Amino acid sequence: MFTIYLDGEAEKLINELSDKARTGTLNRDETDLYRKIRKALHNLETNPRHPGLKSHEIDVLTEKYGVRIWESYLENRRSGARRMFWIYGPETKE
Repeated sequence: MFTIYLDGEAEKLINELSDKARTGTLNRDETDLYRKIRKALHNLETNPRHPGLKSHEIDVLTEKYGVRIWESYLENRRSGARRMFWIYGPETKE
C-alpha cells in the first residue's frame, strides 16, 4: 500500500466533497465526481499502475519541474474527462 498526501486544489476539493457527503448535500454531479475520485485514489493507493488508472508519465512536466510527474484518469470516454496528476515520494511507498 502507498500513502497518499494531498495538497492544494486537490485537498480543498476532496475536503469540500467529503463535508458535503457527510451532511448529505451532494448534488448528482458532485456525487459522481466524489465516487470517481475515491475510486481513483483507492486504486492509486493499492497500485499506481492499476490498469483502470491508465497512469503514464508526462514528459514535458517531468522536464519542466525536474521530478517525474504522472497522469492518471478519473474518467474516460467523455469530452473534458478529468485527470489527476501526481508524483512518487519522496519516501518509498509515498
